[in-house]
Order: sequence, then structure tokens, then C-alpha cells
Amino acid sequence: MPGREGDARAAIDQALGYARAIGAGAVHVMAGLTSGAEAERTFAANLRYAYRQAGEITILIEPQNRHDAPGYFRSTTDQARRIIERVGQPNLKATMSGGRKATLSPGSRR
Repeated sequence: MPGREGDARAAIDQALGYARAIGAGAVHVMAGLTSGAEAERTFAANLRYAYRQAGEITILIEPQNRHDAPGYFRSTTDQARRIIERVGQPNLKATMSGGRKATLSPGSRR
């Protein structure tokens, strides 16, 4: 979230430390409840930071559907794809819960 970059980076560092301690291969970086172009720039910058710190650990983002997580910044698979392309790092990937897939694409009935 814009203005909270320090908090986000501290949380990323902590999560990566935990991941290394337990041998996890991936860390999920959350976007938060925010919107707009500045939020996208901030999220992309935080993901680039995570990439630089991650080493061999994969960084994951997950779109959250607008019904279960109103106001969450990444709410569609297209948005997740665009941010991955914008950041352009090979260890940044999207993940999603199987039950959410139907509600993440444009035109969903839910």
C-alpha cells in the first residue's frame, strides 16, 4: 500500500526468513486493501524488492475475488498476469485456491 512500503518490506523480510528456516520454496506476498495506479506502482516495487531478497525462493501473488475480499487490490487473474509481466522476474508466479477460480475471471456469475 502506498505509504506503507517500509512495513511491507519488513513483512517480506520476515516471511523470507521463516521460509528459509523451514525450507519452504515459496512465499505469498499480499497486496492489501487499496486501489489505483499508485497502489500498482507500489505493489510492483515491493515485489521487485521481494525478488531481490528471495534468492531461490519463489514469490507468489494470488488474486482474491471481489466477493470474498472486497477492496483487495488484485481481484482478477488478468490483473495478476499484468503485474507479473510488469515486474518481469522469473521467480514471481501466481497461485490461487481452487474454489476461487470461477469467481476471478471477467463475466463470472458470482
